[in-house]
Amino acid sequence: MTTQTEATHTDDAEEPRVLLAAEELLGFSIAGRYRLEALVGEGGMGVVYRSHQPGLQRDIAIKLLKPSDVQGAKRLERFQREIAIIAGLSHPNIVRVFDSGVDDRLGLHFIAMELVDGVSLDTLIKHHTVKPELALEIVYQMCAALTEPHAHNIIHRDIKPENALVAVMSDNTLQVKILDFGIAQSHSGDGGRLTTTGVVMGTPRYMAPETVQGKTLTARTDLYAVGVILYEMFTGRTPFAGTTPVATMIDHVTKPVPRLDETIHNFEYPKISELVRSLLEKDESLRPKSAAEVRESIDAIRDAYGFGRLRFTPGDTLTALSDWLEDAPQGASESYDEIAGSFDSTLPMDAEGEVRTDSSMIPVPAVVARRHFKEMGWSNQMPDASAELAQAEENTPSPSSTPWFAIGAVVLVLVAAAAWWLRPTSEPVDLAPGHTDAVKTPDPLPSEPVVVAPTVEPAVNDPVASVDAGEDAAPAVNAAVEKKVEVERKVVAKPAEPKVEDTVKQEDEVKKGLEWINTP
Repeated sequence: MTTQTEATHTDDAEEPRVLLAAEELLGFSIAGRYRLEALVGEGGMGVVYRSHQPGLQRDIAIKLLKPSDVQGAKRLERFQREIAIIAGLSHPNIVRVFDSGVDDRLGLHFIAMELVDGVSLDTLIKHHTVKPELALEIVYQMCAALTEPHAHNIIHRDIKPENALVAVMSDNTLQVKILDFGIAQSHSGDGGRLTTTGVVMGTPRYMAPETVQGKTLTARTDLYAVGVILYEMFTGRTPFAGTTPVATMIDHVTKPVPRLDETIHNFEYPKISELVRSLLEKDESLRPKSAAEVRESIDAIRDAYGFGRLRFTPGDTLTALSDWLEDAPQGASESYDEIAGSFDSTLPMDAEGEVRTDSSMIPVPAVVARRHFKEMGWSNQMPDASAELAQAEENTPSPSSTPWFAIGAVVLVLVAAAAWWLRPTSEPVDLAPGHTDAVKTPDPLPSEPVVVAPTVEPAVNDPVASVDAGEDAAPAVNAAVEKKVEVERKVVAKPAEPKVEDTVKQEDEVKKGLEWINTP
């Protein structure tokens, strides 16, 4: 027996789908328990929303997988891998996962994650350089996050500023969290099967030489990306930034690594310059062995330069960190799109630090969208969606209204045909001698009466011109003819009555048409 809920789900599935921008999904309830309240960011694989969970009275982040016709199965597999990897990791510097599944109404896969009230590192350093104390603290916590996946033989492969969230906590400390394990690679189990031989995954500006060359990746591959980020925080640019993504990848393999103390005039921290150089070694065997070793190096650098623990004013992260930022020099490197097969960041921002608004369109069942807009009272605020819904309604007429529409159209056609067959025709009288029957002529214009020229001889059996013939008949005939002419000038042709057989024929045709319409 089909329940009402199942029937509704079936109807929704059969409805056409309309394309909605990511912002237009605000107000939707995902899986019946997570309400989408604000758009946080968008990446290559998904869209992230600030959501509210009424049951636990908490705000969380919901990541929806964006549908794609290109390599859809691979995208879904990587999305599910991200869920499995993050769910299996537990560390204060890694975003936690609470739930995952598929929303039945929208047909979209989702991840419910911890919501971090901060900014991406990309936003923080897009137009600024970072003072040494803050730069070392950020890298210190990023390495702390990497110790957990590395201990499970998991390589992130896409460490970059966009995948690091920075937030000032209520205890005046800084917290950095790593996210987006969508292209992570595991060296245990079946994790490596998603990467085809010869396919390079990652972001070119943060890509280690062994990644470009297709070699085996290790924990030191992620540490190379950490070195690029540390260099970028000090200089405002990445060490390698070619004119194209491919050129950048080649530079990682072939060009010598620039040193901090050579790039920055009068750089006062040679130990930091040495740490960056070691992280950016092209031979991975020369880099630090682990993230824990990098943390030990940072502790030693802090002690050497007398850097103490950082404390910040709670509140807005950008405002709290403003004293530790400086304007970036001219010529800072520009961001490039990632190469084919890799993914954009989860939280891209524009130059002003605002969330990018060119969100991808997401297909939603029309019946669900209609119900949602009605409940939210957004019908007049969503012109794009309204146009899509109107188009869907045009293409999907109601089953109950279709037969009556067809019947009405047929009736109109039959009435028009009957009116044409039964139209009146004009039959003027022909006064030519020897003719007593009316002769049909083309219908005259209504404003122009039909006048037939008189003859000098009266028509046979014409009551008006009929007189006794004789010697005195001429004056009488002439008078009768003149009278006849005068009468004809005032007469307008009258339509002839339709023949009985024609009328009967047309009535039969109409009856047959009505019987055909009423036939089930």
